[in-house]
Amino acid sequence: MLIDSVNESIFFDQEEKPLYRGGIYDQMYSDIKESWMRSLEKGIDPQKPQFNIIPMDELRTIKQKSSLIKNTRSFLKYFSKFVLGPDFILFICDESGLVLEQFGEHNMTLKAEKAFKIPGCLWNEESMGCNAIAISLKTGRVSQIAKSQHYLEISKSWSGTCVPIFDNRNCLAGVIGITSDKQEPHPMHLGMLYAAAKEIGSTIQGKSKQFIADTYAVPKIKKSENGLYTFENIISRSPKMEEVIRQAKHAAKMGANVLVTGESGTGKELISQSIHSYSSRHNNSFVTVNCAAIPQELASSELFGYEAGAFTGARRNGAMGKFEQANGGTIFLDEIGDMPLVQQPILLRVLEDKKVVRLGGGTPRPVDVRVICATNQDLETLVKEKKFRGDLFYRLNVININIPPLRERPEDIIALTEFFITKFNQQLGMNIKFSEEALETMREYHWPGNIRELKNAIQKIFFMTEDEVITCEHLSFLGKKSNQSYDDTDSLSLVEMEKRYIKEALRRTNGDVTEAAKLLEMSKTTLYRRLKTIDI
Repeated sequence: MLIDSVNESIFFDQEEKPLYRGGIYDQMYSDIKESWMRSLEKGIDPQKPQFNIIPMDELRTIKQKSSLIKNTRSFLKYFSKFVLGPDFILFICDESGLVLEQFGEHNMTLKAEKAFKIPGCLWNEESMGCNAIAISLKTGRVSQIAKSQHYLEISKSWSGTCVPIFDNRNCLAGVIGITSDKQEPHPMHLGMLYAAAKEIGSTIQGKSKQFIADTYAVPKIKKSENGLYTFENIISRSPKMEEVIRQAKHAAKMGANVLVTGESGTGKELISQSIHSYSSRHNNSFVTVNCAAIPQELASSELFGYEAGAFTGARRNGAMGKFEQANGGTIFLDEIGDMPLVQQPILLRVLEDKKVVRLGGGTPRPVDVRVICATNQDLETLVKEKKFRGDLFYRLNVININIPPLRERPEDIIALTEFFITKFNQQLGMNIKFSEEALETMREYHWPGNIRELKNAIQKIFFMTEDEVITCEHLSFLGKKSNQSYDDTDSLSLVEMEKRYIKEALRRTNGDVTEAAKLLEMSKTTLYRRLKTIDI
């Protein structure tokens, strides 16, 4: 039976149709149809699911090693309890579709465990046919499925929403989703899960300060062939950036230490990775260290490693530090201006001797490492204020590449805007366009947060509007922030996302909490609790 011959009512009840029309929902509908087609072609029996269940001891080991869980459990529990409420189950899967863990009210989790064998069951398309997890894994896009749209009979009383999680190389790391047999999918769920996915993605990258304790473990090295940026990835039409790229290519060939400077959000890591990718070391490791994120007491062991028994909790066989990991390749010291003064002489000695001594050890270990540093601070001023060692500064500042702020290269504002519009349209299955006046507004705004702020602004527009043409009215929030410092985040926070949805519901209902709760599909009690918690 061909899927296109199946009546649309299989997928949508009449009352659901308005929710699943236009923009992102047209794409999700198409994804569902294609998933059904593949499920039918594979001969999956919708009446007899073939549960692929992982043994509990194996699941326990997978969870212990998975940063999707170990870095985010507290956050997921908070999200489930205080954002979703008792009618929903929150779950998280790895890139294979294995449900690692579920969160929710006890009776709901028991019901899901009995019906779906989670956690510990694979919910990919090959095993379970069309479902929200499978679609997000297959397409890398958001998915939302209501009841009869599911392929398996056991799922047809449930609805689900899923959002993919991407790591710092933009590779699919897993899926976060919610499901319920009591409430239907709601547009608000997509935005909130998207914000949650971004939060989880940031913890995988080691950016979230609340999870800094996890820097005890040295992350797996990522080599240049595994997705590092190259000069071809740089989106620019600016003569100033052309000169930056020319300098960076020249630096790549020389092999000397490089100091990349510029305001936050200008793309210092992109340039640094591109230098490595263009150099003779491109087949070896590129190891990133955020100097601002390493606690002072851990800095020596993180950078230079430690021997067995060096401190309480040390690994039995000791561990390599970041310099040893980068041997033969490049080490990128981000936020070098924030390195504690007490650690700077040790770094200077390593740069001079090209050897490291592990904490608790005495044997020097040779390292062949190219050093690239980045900072948004004026290191010369810090040297004068005795907050940064002058001898270390001169050792690092052999080649200086300064990236101009976005406001000084208006050509790139338009180029990057067009790039992100295309990117988010493809990711979300939308067809949003900017009017000429809106593009001019983008060009004239001075972007204190540079590229990161521009990307964030376009993300906000995509998730906060139903219009297909963006005008100056949609960009009014830019003027309100023009004289404020920019919050250094990649996307809307979960709390900000929730605030916006609740405020919008209250606006549409003229402040009537009862009606706003109905619009948001939550109880009035839950809404009052959320109003108090997020301070509206």
